[in-house]
Amino acid sequence: MQTKVAMSSGRAVTVEVAEAMFLGEVCYCAPAAEDGNFYLGIHLRECLTGLASLQHLIHALRPEPAAELLQRR
Repeated sequence: MQTKVAMSSGRAVTVEVAEAMFLGEVCYCAPAAEDGNFYLGIHLRECLTGLASLQHLIHALRPEPAAELLQRR
């Protein structure tokens, strides 16, 4: 993986790709050629998938704000 920011080994990171979130830890960080970016080696520890479905469920279960309830009356 590449990043514009140097990170120290042991730093906790999250990587989001489509509907998945990966949780891990930086193993190494090295300069990437001449573009100013850095290569990161990440030890992945957890993977959460189906985040769009989870967000939809959270929205559906969230109580309605009081202002919306008052407008309906």
